[in-house]
Order: sequence, then structure tokens, then C-alpha cells
Amino acid sequence: MKPVTVSSRENGFTLLESILTMTLFVIGVVVIFHLFSLAINADTSIENRGIALQLARERMEQIKAAASYGDIDSYAGVRAPVGGGFPIFEREVTVVADPKQVVVNVYWDEKGDEMALALTTLMADYGF
Repeated sequence: MKPVTVSSRENGFTLLESILTMTLFVIGVVVIFHLFSLAINADTSIENRGIALQLARERMEQIKAAASYGDIDSYAGVRAPVGGGFPIFEREVTVVADPKQVVVNVYWDEKGDEMALALTTLMADYGF
């Protein structure tokens, strides 16, 4: 019978190598989850900006369709909730001077920060 020899270097992983591998793996997973979180937040921000732009355009089109040039002033108003399924959005319209500068502002809250979008146009009475 041949004697069994034990080498000083066994095949396999040491405890230190295993701990280092697990640490790197956990760091990688945390970074990936953080990137997913950033992507979701960016998507929400883009969606809110799109909704705000649509709400501003909608009001601007209503103002452009006013029965007369004088009726444009009646659209001016204080900041108020939009309603209609958009609970975080508020809209405000200002009309200034002649030719009339019409500004439609849409506000919303995003992660505790107030965001705003402004749509501006000039309207003149050409007397047609």
C-alpha cells in the first residue's frame, strides 16, 4: 500500500477568495438595482413632462378657438387643479398687453420638487 501524501496547497477556493467573490457579486447587484431605479425615475419624469405639455397645448388651443379677440382675457386665471384624472397637475393662464401675450403654465410635484412647464404665444387682432 502506498502512503497518502497531503500537499500544502489543496485544490479549491479559500475562505478569503469566497468572501471576496461574494462581496463583488453583492456590489454588482446593488449597482444594477440602482440603475433600474434611476431608469424608472427618468421614465416617470418624462411621462409627467409629456402630460404637462399636452395639458398646456389643450388650454392654448381652447384660447386660440376663442369666439373673439376680446374673449381671450376671460381665460386668464389663478393657479388651479386641472382635474380630469390628473391629480398632481395645476394650470394657470396669464394674458398680458396688446398684442396679447398668453402664457399657459402647468405645475406638478415630482419627488418633493415643484416642476413647471410654460407655453407662450402672442395673439393680435388683425381686424379681419
